[in-house]
Amino acid sequence: LALMMTVSLMVVASAASIEDYEDADSVSDQYVEAVDVLTGMGLFKGDENGFRPQDPINRAEVSTIIYRMMSKDTDDSDVGAYAGYADESFTDLDTLGWNADGYIGYSTNLKYVIGNGDGTFNPTGNITGYELLTILMRLVGYDENDEFAENWPINVMKVVDELGLLAAGYIDNLNAPLTREEVAYLIFATLTQVQKVYYTPAFGYRPYEGDAMGGTIGVDNFTLVGNVSDTTDEYGRPHKTWTYNVGEEITHVEYAPLATYYTAVTECDVADDVNGGRSFNARTYTNGLENVVASVPISATNTTAVIGAQGRATEIYKVGTAWTIVYVDTYLAQVTKVTPATYDTAGHVVNPASSEITIDMKTGNDIVATIAGDSYAKNTYLLVTTYGGGDFKSNHTTGGYTWSIDIVGTPSVTQATVRGTLGGAATKNGIETTTGAQYLLNNTSTQAIANNMINQSYNLYLDAHNNIMLMVPVSTVTTNVGVVTAVDFRAVGTGKYAIQADLYLADGTNATLLIVNETTKNYFSQADLSVASLPVGTLIEFTSIVLDGTTYYYVSESGTATNDADSKVDTGVTNTLAANLLVNDSTKFILAEYKWNYATSKYDVAYRAFTGFKNLPTMNGGISYQYVNGGANILVYATNAQTPYTGMQQAQTTPDTSYLVLNKVNVTYERYSVYNVVKNGVMTTVNVSNDINSQVDAFIGSNKLATFDGLTTDGYYTSVKETEQLGTVVSSNLSVAHEVTYSNGVLKVVNSGYTKYLTVADNCTVQIVNREENQLYSATLNHIAQYEPTHAISFELDANGYVCNLYIID
Repeated sequence: LALMMTVSLMVVASAASIEDYEDADSVSDQYVEAVDVLTGMGLFKGDENGFRPQDPINRAEVSTIIYRMMSKDTDDSDVGAYAGYADESFTDLDTLGWNADGYIGYSTNLKYVIGNGDGTFNPTGNITGYELLTILMRLVGYDENDEFAENWPINVMKVVDELGLLAAGYIDNLNAPLTREEVAYLIFATLTQVQKVYYTPAFGYRPYEGDAMGGTIGVDNFTLVGNVSDTTDEYGRPHKTWTYNVGEEITHVEYAPLATYYTAVTECDVADDVNGGRSFNARTYTNGLENVVASVPISATNTTAVIGAQGRATEIYKVGTAWTIVYVDTYLAQVTKVTPATYDTAGHVVNPASSEITIDMKTGNDIVATIAGDSYAKNTYLLVTTYGGGDFKSNHTTGGYTWSIDIVGTPSVTQATVRGTLGGAATKNGIETTTGAQYLLNNTSTQAIANNMINQSYNLYLDAHNNIMLMVPVSTVTTNVGVVTAVDFRAVGTGKYAIQADLYLADGTNATLLIVNETTKNYFSQADLSVASLPVGTLIEFTSIVLDGTTYYYVSESGTATNDADSKVDTGVTNTLAANLLVNDSTKFILAEYKWNYATSKYDVAYRAFTGFKNLPTMNGGISYQYVNGGANILVYATNAQTPYTGMQQAQTTPDTSYLVLNKVNVTYERYSVYNVVKNGVMTTVNVSNDINSQVDAFIGSNKLATFDGLTTDGYYTSVKETEQLGTVVSSNLSVAHEVTYSNGVLKVVNSGYTKYLTVADNCTVQIVNREENQLYSATLNHIAQYEPTHAISFELDANGYVCNLYIID
């Protein structure tokens, strides 16, 4: 029974554990517990190649482990004190390639490991099973009577057999070199199973009595205790906990389930599978919460009652006489927000990266969780389990419990055409595809399945066991926004009509869609035809809908039409269309372009798509526009097609010759003084007439940018003024009195008297300025959120009027 229980143990991830080795999966199952606990204790540490479980181990490496095990110095801080003994005793230690003198000196001085008797130690020689067992028996007190001096393999094995140290199936050949995982097993067994002894001539070897010396090396040296009493992980899985007083101080070892199911299964089948056809009672956990019923019966004769569910992991455990059933559901989540990390001037993380995920729940109360890191892009779908693990914590609390989140993977995606639906008329639980494959819904999925899906194509988002989490209709449409270029009515059934519309889409492609009534989300009727309209030139957002097995679309938003007050688009100004319609680097534009047609004596209209306001051509002469999605998509066209707008070159400004004044150099000359300044992102100096020192000093305190003039032949400036920004004297210092935010190429500045939107150049240089140290540190636009509003921010403009250099004053 003890052997069976040991074989059934498997280890889960923990800090400083087997999972820290890159080759952890190569450790054989029966040795995993030993490797994991000894690694946590610091007796085994591996190297740059991992643990190397199947590699042989040499005498120097064994001496290293023996030193840590017996000296209790698991961090090797005192090992150098024993190097002298080895240096004096052995002549071949330099053959090893690394310094093991202290370990060997300790182990040989105490006669745990013995040299060859000729002044050599053979540090690179492999250790056999007999040799290691001899060493281990010496550690617990045997060989005090020199019984291992002659016929030692036989005498050692007499002791080992009496102790019952070797379990069948663990070491095949004791005369062969041991592997590293076999050594871990023998050391772990000795630490935990073999009681220390002492020798007297009258009574021979006797175990220590009482608690003074402990019982085993594990207990005596490390307070090593394995606890199996009623301990579980966050999901309710029973596990064994090893505690000790070194290293990470705790290692959890989980029991392998006797059976695992991912579908509903009858009680009688469970009893047959795990208990020889006998009934039993079990405690149950669902997603980490214990069932309020202390003991749930599993009947060997009940052929109809089921446990588990489609896609739910049902795990059956037995520890001793106690049965446990653990249910773990998998949910679909989507990344809805990603926040990158921010750093200080030394590159240290100030605010670590984080992401928000929304977990789809059947109750309709979706969970919004915050997880560490930014490994997943926004809108990525994830598979998660709840209440398990400590790596991902959410801010969602329900029922008195705080939800914890484990990300277990991402769904696989496959495209399929539905040939039929599975399940009863009232409840559909899956589909059959045109290839004959069948897919069932995961029990947590909120996806609805209906007969009108037949003959439609979908992208199936599947869990790890090919259960459906989500079905997304496959469409040739690449975006859901476009401008209508042509319309017609089309009969799609008896008394059923749709608008056939040609569209130019926001990504520059064309599509023809069948559009139904946006109000009823159904077909147009004959009576609707007189009022149903979708004017050419309308910007629309549309959404797909399946009616009678066919995909149609309805208009979810029509463009709001507005005329530009300035009747032009100037991409040097961020709020180029209207103060309440902010455009940025992610705004998608469709631009109507006009060309005179001499045959028809009117303008023909064509369309072009642009992403980002800086890529939009500048124009004047009568501009109108429509927008949807709050301005995320904009159609720009002529107010009067008979006199369309004209393209023009973007207005250019004189690039900044501004200076950020840091401080005055501690020397004054006859006519001028020297100041440390930053110009166009470069640290330099400037000479200034002594007559204007007080004016220049004012720029130091204000952090406003200065423009110098009146350069003399002697190389110093005689006048200074604040740099003009954006055609008016707008302060180049966004001080703490302002609220400054950055997003998608736009710097937004809010003050009590105004709001400004500043266009940020694609190649904008951001620097953190430390005036006291005269230092510049590279930064990013994301640092604005970190330093605002407690730090001043100054900026320079390029020829387009874009912010090209930005300084955060630290």
